[in-house]
Amino acid sequence: NSGGPLINIYGEVIGINSWIASQSGGSQGLGFSIPINNIKTAIDQFISDGKITYGWLGASLADITTDFKKELEVEDVSGSFVSQVFIGSPAMKGGLQAGDYITALNGKTVKDTDQLVRDVGNLRAGQTASFTVRRAKQTVTITVKIDSRNEEVSADNSKLWPGFTISPLTDALRNRLSVEKGVKGVVITSVQEKSPAAALRLQTGDVITAVNGTSVSNVKEFYAALDTQKNSQVYFDVYSDGHTISTARYRIPN
Repeated sequence: NSGGPLINIYGEVIGINSWIASQSGGSQGLGFSIPINNIKTAIDQFISDGKITYGWLGASLADITTDFKKELEVEDVSGSFVSQVFIGSPAMKGGLQAGDYITALNGKTVKDTDQLVRDVGNLRAGQTASFTVRRAKQTVTITVKIDSRNEEVSADNSKLWPGFTISPLTDALRNRLSVEKGVKGVVITSVQEKSPAAALRLQTGDVITAVNGTSVSNVKEFYAALDTQKNSQVYFDVYSDGHTISTARYRIPN
């Protein structure tokens, strides 16, 4: 039953039942439960704080395709990709950047994004966490002081940098978007409303060919040029509908 305990053959509670996937609407089907370790964490927080809070990194994380991993040169390792960071977040303050590939948290290997999101959520506000990151072929360690998750802040797209996601410019995308053969860059696959990218009027399907005047021909070059530790303001050269134009400059707040 939903909300009831899941018991193993030894009579130990190993989870809390949450829901069932059933074609008949009855009790036959696939049952899903919340692991008991998650429940223990919630109980401890209720006892100590009277409420449940989740750790917040301030980064948008994603699993990436094989082609994307090849361009980042991280085919040999599991992890989670940082597609965007919130301006002023623990992630940005600690030095984590869009384009980083997180391979470990506090020495524990990151298998995928779901695992990393759970592990970060289990951290407490004020706790210091160590992230092992692959960045431009190098492995670096980033130390971040975790904050508590605030739904209002985490939903504020105006703080989401750069405010869009990209994909390698594959032959299939080149043909579909009618991009000329000599054009090199990365393709915008989504733009978040009210984000810096939206303010710059970037659109899905645009091809970014340069960042601050530096040409980019692949994903790795794009994120290297986007480095927020080197750039206080950014503009993009964008190919769209057969023409290349430059956006306005966007100043990244401290």
